[in-house]
Amino acid sequence: MANSIIEDSWEGSRVGNYRRLMRLLGVLYALAGAWFFLAPDSVLQLINLGPKYFNLAFVIPIPADRFWLVLAVSMMAMLSALSFLSAEDPANRGYPFVHLLSKLVSLGGFIAMFFLYGRYFAYLVGAFVDLLLALIVLWDGFVRRPGAKFVKQKAEA
Repeated sequence: MANSIIEDSWEGSRVGNYRRLMRLLGVLYALAGAWFFLAPDSVLQLINLGPKYFNLAFVIPIPADRFWLVLAVSMMAMLSALSFLSAEDPANRGYPFVHLLSKLVSLGGFIAMFFLYGRYFAYLVGAFVDLLLALIVLWDGFVRRPGAKFVKQKAEA
């Protein structure tokens, strides 16, 4: 009986931590999307500080094409919503799966852009951030919660 209480408490703590993480990511994605939309040049100006201090790649020209802006903002809105949905329904693996898929696709895109279209430091930053986020979502969404379901089970009345 005592072990059951400890296990329930620990499991509850892990679910609570997961919910807090997903809420935090939801807020961060929303803020990043707003930043991308309201001050897109400042994003690239900040990223372009890297090549000035590290001789890894070139700065990306500013202003960059604005087409990416709409797509970036919509992706941030989707990721924000997924994070909040994950926080409210931590047993559902579908939300972190889509989140992970998004991060892996953009990671691959940044790597491809770096090697195919220009060795810009901004592509390396994007790849690093998305790799880090993919690993966080993979770890907390799947590895630490192996019993979670891909589809939420409906409660029987």
